[in-house]
Amino acid sequence: CTAGWTASSATSGSGSVNPSVTTTYSIVCNGDGGSANDSVTVTVNPPPAPVPTASLSASSSAIDPGQSATLSWNSTDATSCTAGWTASSATSGSGSVNPSVTTTYSIVCNGDGGSANDSVTVTVNATPPQVQDINLSWVAPVEREDGTPIAMAEIAGYRVYYGTSQGSYPNQVDISNGSTMQETLGNLVSGTYYIVVTTYDMYGRESEYSQVVTKSI
Repeated sequence: CTAGWTASSATSGSGSVNPSVTTTYSIVCNGDGGSANDSVTVTVNPPPAPVPTASLSASSSAIDPGQSATLSWNSTDATSCTAGWTASSATSGSGSVNPSVTTTYSIVCNGDGGSANDSVTVTVNATPPQVQDINLSWVAPVEREDGTPIAMAEIAGYRVYYGTSQGSYPNQVDISNGSTMQETLGNLVSGTYYIVVTTYDMYGRESEYSQVVTKSI
C-alpha cells in the first residue's frame, strides 16, 4: 500500500497527520489481482472567535449638581457596543451624561465570540445647605427686674441665646460691651430660629430672657 502521507508500504498500519486545513487523504493498495484505493477527509474546524472585552470609565467619579461627566468606552474583538445613555453602537467612543442623582452607567459589547460588559458609577454630591445671616438689634433696659433703675455704665454686656426649638437655646453669643446693642448670627442653615437676649451687669448678675423673637430663613 502506498500513500503520500506515510512512508510505510505495509498492507496495514496507522500514521499521524496534522493538517492545518481540511484535507482528504488517500491510499492505494496493490496485489496480484489488481489495486484498490480508499480515502478519508479530516475536517479542520475554524478556531473559536475570541471573547470580546469591554471597558467603561468616567472623566469624574463625583460631580456637583448641574455638572456633567464624560463617559469613555473601548473594546476588543467586538463588532458593536450598546448602552442606554448613548445612541452610538461603535466599539469605542465617548459621550456626555448629566445625572441629577447618583447613577450607574453600563455598556455591553458583542462579537462573534460572545459578549462583555462593564459599568461605572457617577456620584452626584449632595446639595450644600443654604446659609444666611440674622441681624439683631435691641434697646438697653433702663431698670432692673425689681424696678430699680440701671444706668448704662452699670451694664457690662449682653448674651444672645438661640435655637431651633422654642424654649431650648443651646447656642450662645456673649457681647461684653454694654453699649453694643446689635449682633449678627452668621452662617445659619435654613430653618426657624427662636432668639432671646439677656443683660448682665458689672457684677455678673444676668437678667431673665427677653421676649422671644422668631425668624425663619
